[in-house]
Amino acid sequence: MRRGATDIIHPDVQRLGGLLEMKKIAYLAEEYYVPVAIHNISSPIGTMANAHVAATIGDFIAIEWHAIDLPGGLTWLRRA
Repeated sequence: MRRGATDIIHPDVQRLGGLLEMKKIAYLAEEYYVPVAIHNISSPIGTMANAHVAATIGDFIAIEWHAIDLPGGLTWLRRA
């Protein structure tokens, strides 16, 4: 990041060691004006945890979300 070779970081909270580690990396990225797109292949609860962290990141741009991988896929999105 210091050399300007990073356009976007894509950290995975489960591999980093938790939400606090994600915040530390996001703060580092923010110092170099590098946006954060969170890698998220979590359950709905993990997705909400990532959303809470994302709300505190200044240069946050996206959360990856794979609803198709959940049991039942997107069937819960049916209209009434």
